[in-house]
Amino acid sequence: HDFKIDDFVKWGYGNSVQSGQIFYIDKKTKTALIRDSEGWTEEQSLSKLTYLPFIKLEKDEYKAVVTFEKDIVAVIGDNSIKNVINADDYTITVEDLITAMQKILGGSVDIDSVYTWGEFVDNEIENQYEEDTIDIYSESVALRHMFDTVHNVFDCYSPEVLQKAIEEGLTFIEDRNKPYLERRYPLYVKETLLKNLELDKSMNVAPEKQIVLYRLFAEELAEKDNIVGLYAVGYGCYGGNRAFDCDWVRSRDCIAKLLEIVDKAVDKALLANTLGYIYYYGRCTNGVPDYDNAYKYFSFAAFNGVFEAQYKIADMFKNGYGVMKSPETAKKIFENLYDENLKYMREGKFDCKFADVALRMGGTFIGDNSSKTDYSIALYYYTQAEFAIRMRMLEKNYYGDSKVKSAIENAISTVKEKLEFKPLKKENFGYLDDLFQDETSDGRKLDLVIKKKGELIYKMTFTPHKNAYERYGRKMFLTIPEMETCGLFSKLTITYKACVALSDDVLDRVLVVDEIVGPEFRYDGKPLFSTVGRFELRRNKKALEKTYRFVSVSFGSEKLYDYLCDDESIGVGDYVIVDVAGEIEKVVVIMVSEKSESEMALPLKAYKKVLQKA
Repeated sequence: HDFKIDDFVKWGYGNSVQSGQIFYIDKKTKTALIRDSEGWTEEQSLSKLTYLPFIKLEKDEYKAVVTFEKDIVAVIGDNSIKNVINADDYTITVEDLITAMQKILGGSVDIDSVYTWGEFVDNEIENQYEEDTIDIYSESVALRHMFDTVHNVFDCYSPEVLQKAIEEGLTFIEDRNKPYLERRYPLYVKETLLKNLELDKSMNVAPEKQIVLYRLFAEELAEKDNIVGLYAVGYGCYGGNRAFDCDWVRSRDCIAKLLEIVDKAVDKALLANTLGYIYYYGRCTNGVPDYDNAYKYFSFAAFNGVFEAQYKIADMFKNGYGVMKSPETAKKIFENLYDENLKYMREGKFDCKFADVALRMGGTFIGDNSSKTDYSIALYYYTQAEFAIRMRMLEKNYYGDSKVKSAIENAISTVKEKLEFKPLKKENFGYLDDLFQDETSDGRKLDLVIKKKGELIYKMTFTPHKNAYERYGRKMFLTIPEMETCGLFSKLTITYKACVALSDDVLDRVLVVDEIVGPEFRYDGKPLFSTVGRFELRRNKKALEKTYRFVSVSFGSEKLYDYLCDDESIGVGDYVIVDVAGEIEKVVVIMVSEKSESEMALPLKAYKKVLQKA
């Protein structure tokens, strides 16, 4: 046989026969790499392989295999289950699966045949059904759950589990044609819907039918103290969402119940933090704060690592709310939180609490509680906070973010008025250590290329040093409030007007810099060169203002993934085709946004494009 890639083949292995599919052929050595049914890779000489032709099963025979009327082992012999062709495109039904399970339950089939049948049906269900994003309990959902229930227990051949799967199928058949509100839904379907729509962005694009079921399931499960149901009602009533009106008392009661019954410390901490907010702002007492309870719950959350609770504790020390007033204590907490959250901004993880902390850091330099008033430093932190809240609202938009944004805008306006601020088109520096201090810390390095442009005039281009394990490398988080600039930059070019010429051996090559101290550029503790003169940075208006259109999609988790999308007809709620690690998938658009390169967590070239509207 003239073997080709994707051919199915068999070969002898001791006293047994193995089968698999060719995925590589080496013509020089006349060998093939084969992936067997278990996913293992085998290398075999072509002379030892036997070609396996497709097995075409027409409707009646295909259905007989699925329902165990025929033994799959007898049908395929030495062939592979993946080499079977469903000639008439027959679609497996819940009835088929019930028939097969009843035969397995009756013990009339061989255990080895059950394993092979399981692999075959698993593969066929996967290929036949696309995800139904509207009907939460479609035929494919029921089939997959029924099959997975028994497929996972073949080792112990549990009659109880088989019977449970059969009963689910019988109930599904009875309810198949009933109106969706009259159908009986298994617990896993109810919990899955509640988890899938727990984010407002997912809930906002869901069809009304799902919202009705969401509310119904959440109420029912919360009444039974089911954790998923309590979360849905507790956080739904916290400010309100599409499924629930705002009800602070009900929110407090559900979250307090959850705090009693959840086990993990991290979950308890987040719940305590929520209760802290409810008491701090007097949500259930007509706006009258209960600082004693707020401090109680914030303290528990803070000691278990919740950033929000830590800066709220600092707020209480700063203002003397329920604790002894101590602005110094508050500032120390803010400084620690700032350092912790700064690393998330550098990594492009914009859902952190950096905006809230940077706002508070700026506040420590002005007002009654500041040890030293410095509006310029305050503006530095407020500029960072403004960038951070914009990026967080693009990704998450938590409850209360609009108020944080408003507070940041008011703070910036006040400080700019005090400074009689006018934005600069260019900024001059005597040294660069302040600009790059965070980018040459914690083991971070910069690549620097210097080119001579004239007599004592040089262009210095800085880029983050890329480590061997990094695919795209990082970006620099830079803040220049005088130019109203803050963001993530892949490179930065600065004009250096020198008093003394630089040595030729530092020009036109990549220099790695891990420290800048005053005029001296260093690597590994050794000086590379020194500068005497002036650095000039010009605002690249075009680069800062040019934006790119993105759509954000979810693959079933809380995290959103950005894809470039030039098609302006694609909006929230539309389905698009995207490439996911080489696989083509259809997903719903959760959000649409415009971002400049300085607002992108990754370099522009790292983003894939939407392939088409589905």
